[in-house]
Amino acid sequence: MAEHLRFSIVYWHTMCGQGGGYVRRPTAIRPGITGKTGIEIAKARVPVFFEIAEKLRMPFYAFHDRDVAPARSDARESNEYLDTIVACSRSSKQRTGTSSCSGARRSFSCIRFMNGAATRPETRRSSVFAAQVRRRWK
Repeated sequence: MAEHLRFSIVYWHTMCGQGGGYVRRPTAIRPGITGKTGIEIAKARVPVFFEIAEKLRMPFYAFHDRDVAPARSDARESNEYLDTIVACSRSSKQRTGTSSCSGARRSFSCIRFMNGAATRPETRRSSVFAAQVRRRWK
């Protein structure tokens, strides 16, 4: 079956989802991130995620760029955060043998793009998304 299907662990559901819902309070308890903010949380999640993937023997993982690294006020800062997390995850990926099968850009949950990302007529907003899409990572 592995020849036909790429089973993967999804970063958002494993590390970022809070277990609540739209009308319920969060139920997931994540003690490793208590007292941390922004990039500190993102860095703390990386080894935990790959340990879970290793224990579940998951060969692949899927993620969105802003799931692994939070968005900042401009594209340059956001990309610096993403580069930092990509660098942090390299050794974990090699150690566990887990590789990404899907990496996508997340624009659907960002308030900046609430009226559209690539289709928005406001140049400043659409250019931010264009920079996000153009950005490559390994």
